[in-house]
Amino acid sequence: MRRLVPTPICYVFSAVAGEVIWRFFMEDEKKAATRANLARATGLSDPKALESLGRKTYRNYARLWADFVRFPTLSPQQIRGKLITERWPYVDEVLARGKGLIFVTLHMGNWDLAAGACAHRGYEFNVIAERFANRWIDRLVNETREALRLKVVFEDRPLEAFRALKRNEILALLMDVPGEQGVATQLFGGVAILPPGPARLALRSGAGIITIGFYKRGGDTLYAHVPPPIFPVRTDDEAKDIEALTARLAANFEPMIRANPEQWYVFRDLWQDPAGTGR
Repeated sequence: MRRLVPTPICYVFSAVAGEVIWRFFMEDEKKAATRANLARATGLSDPKALESLGRKTYRNYARLWADFVRFPTLSPQQIRGKLITERWPYVDEVLARGKGLIFVTLHMGNWDLAAGACAHRGYEFNVIAERFANRWIDRLVNETREALRLKVVFEDRPLEAFRALKRNEILALLMDVPGEQGVATQLFGGVAILPPGPARLALRSGAGIITIGFYKRGGDTLYAHVPPPIFPVRTDDEAKDIEALTARLAANFEPMIRANPEQWYVFRDLWQDPAGTGR
């Protein structure tokens, strides 16, 4: 069926599904967290505007899943053509150092498709992923990633991540993952709790970092925000090094999120302080 249904029709049905889920099935806590995150990123405070933007965000998120189930039907040429960027020289510059490359990205646009487009250009590409509690979803997601030529490194196996970098491969991580064991970092004027993993991996391996965000301009083609690479600098205080590097990464992501907040899919709280969240 997924070969027979045109992409625009899939997007219409998935958007309707996203609207229904947001209105009738999504937990109030997740809706509130979504609105709060969007308030931080946009500066909006009007409840109706934030509700409308939250609904639009979830409709876009549903379209992402429509893309995901169609990935295995795409040819290598189609996958390569899904990502538009002029920043490929940055990738080659970092890999030329021989210490691997860490892509740090967001739940934005369609990160798996973008990673597949990189892998189909000939780069050895690894993605750090969590295990899903639902075994069927876990198998579907990881089989689809393998179809995109992505090598999955599970987050509970950190040594595999270091081995990928030692082989001078690309390793991709998501930055906007809420959690208690994180780094307190300034983001949009508040204190966000962000994972220390990207900075720690870079500092210990010497790998360069490219921060990257993806967005769509209609259709299913992705475009990329790609600032210049960041190369880690170590001192005798690793904790402070991690904090400083995480702050640099967060600063790069602010304009990416601000430019396309309706394509940023984080439905849990990122911030410690409740002030100014629009709740």
